[in-house]
Amino acid sequence: MISVRAPRRVLLPLFIYHVLVLVGGALLVLGIVDRHVTWTGVGLGLFVAGVALQIAVLRWSVRTISRARSSPSPGPGENGLGVSRVLPRKLCPACGWRGPRIEVYCPRCGRPTVGLAPSSPGA
Repeated sequence: MISVRAPRRVLLPLFIYHVLVLVGGALLVLGIVDRHVTWTGVGLGLFVAGVALQIAVLRWSVRTISRARSSPSPGPGENGLGVSRVLPRKLCPACGWRGPRIEVYCPRCGRPTVGLAPSSPGA
């Protein structure tokens, strides 16, 4: 699970990214228009730094999410305590309908249902 503090860790780098890209882009355009090599270089450097920061934030968030997903979780038939989640099922002897344990009467034909053993096929 991702912590509540994670958005705070992401907001500052994203704010800095936007500042770097916007200021860098403005200085880059200003340097190209006025033909100043210095401003063009500074603008290009800031722009590249902003893009590199964004890539770093994206990689960090992918690692965080993949770590959260790869944490050990209960298997498909377990609820964390080693107990099976498979619910007992019911069978209608008249029409063959199978359903959850809560059904007392068959929804198809209305006759009483019988319980299936957990080892029965289709249980």
